[in-house]
Amino acid sequence: SATAESLNTMTLTKSATSVAGTQVTLNGHGLNQHDVVVITGISGWTSAPAINGKMLCVGSVTDNQFIVLVDTSSETAEAIVTSPTVKKQTTVSAANHGLSDDETTIISGVTGTGWTGL
Repeated sequence: SATAESLNTMTLTKSATSVAGTQVTLNGHGLNQHDVVVITGISGWTSAPAINGKMLCVGSVTDNQFIVLVDTSSETAEAIVTSPTVKKQTTVSAANHGLSDDETTIISGVTGTGWTGL
């Protein structure tokens, strides 16, 4: 599952154009279109800082591939990532929460159906 802490091997294929997105090949990723993920472990690409550790929206999805909406059209070859981490992000909505962008919040003690991994 893509929510695992680390996975085997992931391949990134450069964007054909600046609006095409980057194709990620990762067998059994378990993601859906519009999920938000954070990917780490990418090196050797000048575009790596635009991907590593950033929250990215998932575009189209197949069983073993998905598109992240980031421009990598300037790359000259695909990137092979041997120890990637892909984490699916969750959004929690609360009025007047007082948080700012890029803050980390720990949620614990959640009970009820449909909650896992907290």
